[in-house]
Amino acid sequence: MTRFTASVHRSQEADISPGPFAISASRAEVVDFTWPVSVSYSRIMAPRGRPEVDPWGFLLPLTPLVWTATMTALLVLSTTIFLLVTCLAQNNVNRTIWTVDVYGLIRVLLQQNISELSDWWWWERLVLAVWMLMTLVLTRSYAGNLMSLLAVRHISEPYKTLREVLDDPSVTMIWQDNSASVQYFRSLVTWKLTITTIFQTTDHGIFREVGEAETAGRIRFLSLKEYGSVVAPLLRRGDHVLIEEETVIKMLMAQDFTYTGRCDFHTSREQYLTIMLSMITQKNSPLIPALHNRIMRVMEAGLFDQWLKEIIPNSTSCLHPPTKITVNTSLSIVSIWGMFMALSTGHVLGSLVFGFEFLSDRLSLVS
Repeated sequence: MTRFTASVHRSQEADISPGPFAISASRAEVVDFTWPVSVSYSRIMAPRGRPEVDPWGFLLPLTPLVWTATMTALLVLSTTIFLLVTCLAQNNVNRTIWTVDVYGLIRVLLQQNISELSDWWWWERLVLAVWMLMTLVLTRSYAGNLMSLLAVRHISEPYKTLREVLDDPSVTMIWQDNSASVQYFRSLVTWKLTITTIFQTTDHGIFREVGEAETAGRIRFLSLKEYGSVVAPLLRRGDHVLIEEETVIKMLMAQDFTYTGRCDFHTSREQYLTIMLSMITQKNSPLIPALHNRIMRVMEAGLFDQWLKEIIPNSTSCLHPPTKITVNTSLSIVSIWGMFMALSTGHVLGSLVFGFEFLSDRLSLVS
């Protein structure tokens, strides 16, 4: 029982406490709750990663649709050349090898030179000019996108779900000591158990694994007073996450943003453990009906949510922080090592093909 709840329980000290307080079975035994002023959930508050460059980002503009369109255009032009050669060049033996023209289109796509154009028909040169124009647009667009992508930094957001937290044995979970969530699980049994025992008596489900994680020393309990000075440093280390009610997480993130001007933390996609927040009165208080009516009016007008925004500065600044940012910096090998890897792979494959052709030629001469 908290100090405020005890004050209301002792009828001589207080008749009502605005709170809001989370509804729990243990509190309901000594006080009455009004209509909920808010229904909230628990989320995971975790640190964000540092801005990093994607070394394989040069492949991002080359989407499957781009590859499909390019290969389709190459196939259409190759078919066109084949049909034109078949219909118009029947009397010219030297220009009936249409595969040479197709090979020339591939060389243009790879930005290599083409020789011996003097014996090309005019329509072959026209097809080649169209293909060169298409290739120019493609390569220039790719170059522009590549320069933009080199300035992009990606910020990872790990631990979006409780499953990801449990699957990482190096992470310690922070829970509020004797919180409403703990009291909720304790209310599921008829005798007083520790939070570990309650989690472990679950036959299946993710919270069974949470109890096992506590046994392994992966859960740390803190009081609400310790959050302001302890949570942020622990989370910045990268080996802790906080599982807490949404409003508390908003307050902690807003406070950190006010001090640092950065969004160093993020929240999980999933929500857990529904929490209803209400005012409390003495048992069987005649004020309950009147409070119900006024709370309903406040909730319908949206005043409670507006009040939270006003009393928590910067409460919405880090709700949806960007995962991609742009920077102005010089290029380094760390940023483009993926390109050199692709280039080296191409050289190795080319050397293997050259060696295979050389051996095949020697074997054919010997035979």
